[in-house]
Amino acid sequence: MAKLEREEREILSAFERGELQSILEKETEIKKHREYAAATFKADQRINIRLSTKDLTALQKRALSAGVSYQTVIASILHKYVDGQFQERTPERLTRAVRGTAARWRFRRNVSRHGWATAGDRERSC
Repeated sequence: MAKLEREEREILSAFERGELQSILEKETEIKKHREYAAATFKADQRINIRLSTKDLTALQKRALSAGVSYQTVIASILHKYVDGQFQERTPERLTRAVRGTAARWRFRRNVSRHGWATAGDRERSC
């Protein structure tokens, strides 16, 4: 076997530990990343925006995990929004989201205060 470089050894080790997964819909993933790249490379306008430190840090972390720049992530988000790929939360969907958050909060509160939670709490928290 040929001598592997450090990065190749890390990839091989991760594979042997079962940390890597096959992409089931390879063509879909390739198409998605080609669209990201096309949107990035076609950029012909420059904008300046102000973001909170918290939001920028979160964007940078997501970008790092995806292996792209945070500017690319922002451009992709804006592109998807303009393309109508993001769904707005209707009052009903928003209510369900808030109820789910409240159920998780109750579950955590009961566990932290009493060391227990009701079966209903457990179901709602999942």
